[in-house]
Amino acid sequence: MSNGYTIALTPAASAPWWLPLLAEGITIALTSLVIVCEMCELQDHRADDVFVRELGSADPRHRELAARAVGELGLSSETARLRTLLHDPEEAVAAEAARSLGLLGDSESAPEIARLADRGDDETREYVANSLARLTHSAAREKLRVLLDDPSVLVRVAAIRAAGNGEDRESLPRLIEMAGRAEGEELATLIEALGAMRDRSALPLLRSLAGSRGIELRPIGRPMLSWLARR
Repeated sequence: MSNGYTIALTPAASAPWWLPLLAEGITIALTSLVIVCEMCELQDHRADDVFVRELGSADPRHRELAARAVGELGLSSETARLRTLLHDPEEAVAAEAARSLGLLGDSESAPEIARLADRGDDETREYVANSLARLTHSAAREKLRVLLDDPSVLVRVAAIRAAGNGEDRESLPRLIEMAGRAEGEELATLIEALGAMRDRSALPLLRSLAGSRGIELRPIGRPMLSWLARR
């Protein structure tokens, strides 16, 4: 590499045959990460041009890094290309495209992002939920309601948080029902979401949970719960 960084991993002489291959892969990944971080800090037109060009790279890892960087750099001019990457055969590329479209607030892409959840693994569906939470589109809210019943707790937490932040009152009955059997982070997020909506139908449940032990609420959740419990 000619970027000024040298990362070397030298396995012992008695190492198994696959270790050099692993070392080489880690070296490439770390070097790529260094380059990406350096370019993100620069945030100039040269870095923008590099990332835009790499959106069409034949290397899926390059497309993945470029899709992420385009969102981080706020390159809203590239939303059309990011939408194309939602259909990339590599799931990691599609997931990063979804994430960036959410960061860029591209609500028109919400139906396509929502469809990605039907194809993706747990991590991809979590990316989809977090992306849709940023978008003002009926398809985004409809999919987030579906994701409230996702088998992955991380996806459910993202969907619950989105319902609370967006004050999606159509999801309120489902949130109340979920709170009766949830625990840990999921329960804490449910309480915060219900508190954010400030709906009286949630008061009986919130009163019963107000004194529960073992529930850690983020600072914004505690005053909401206390306020509602006193109504």
